[in-house]
Amino acid sequence: MIRQLYGVSEYDEDIIQSCETVLQTAKLKGERRKATNKSRFEIVITYRAEADRDTTIITLNQVIQPEYEIWFCDWSFGNDTLAIVTRRRIR
Repeated sequence: MIRQLYGVSEYDEDIIQSCETVLQTAKLKGERRKATNKSRFEIVITYRAEADRDTTIITLNQVIQPEYEIWFCDWSFGNDTLAIVTRRRIR
């Protein structure tokens, strides 16, 4: 079954709420906040789910791409603190 999630006249946070209405996760939320960018607002998307360190790093990497990316430093493997490097993405 396909459902229309949003209309073009809706606010961005309403699009997220429409997705939550269809998915019914009770975890997805969109919030508009004032910001100093060109549009004077930012949209914060929250999805409350069980997460671990891997989920956090993978999600952060997806958010900062395509300009940047996170690399794992294999020399830190096995230590109590793993090292990651953020850098400009090579194209």
